[in-house]
Amino acid sequence: RGNAVFLMVAGKANRPIGAELRGTGERIWRGLAPGTSRDAGYFWIGTRGSQRIVLCESAIDAISCFQLHSTQLHMECICISTAGVRSDAPWLSPLLGRGYHLHCGFDNDEAGNAAWYQMISRHPSIKRLRPPAHDWNDALTARNL
Repeated sequence: RGNAVFLMVAGKANRPIGAELRGTGERIWRGLAPGTSRDAGYFWIGTRGSQRIVLCESAIDAISCFQLHSTQLHMECICISTAGVRSDAPWLSPLLGRGYHLHCGFDNDEAGNAAWYQMISRHPSIKRLRPPAHDWNDALTARNL
């Protein structure tokens, strides 16, 4: 159907639980594959073993964030999509419990900043990492022009 599909997984075994979808046609849209629960897992990309995790609003932003950090900033990290602006996904506390250093890389807009404030009220150790443009994909696109 002309969609980009991003596999969402759960647990150390990376068990597939669904997918994020993004339309690639003239009308841009985002959604989840039928039967997918965004609370059950997430899309991720990154360097296995890294202790630094950046939370992003979408799979496209996670890929762009990882690309910027790994090739241009030479920083190892894991970038995770929260499949939308979310301040407290159920899998967030377990990641913090495992000693990861989490950064909120949500869009640099009102919704992204508001979600970060809610996030740090529950999890004060999470730091804010604003994209240098509206979102990570915009930042990557601007650098590649």
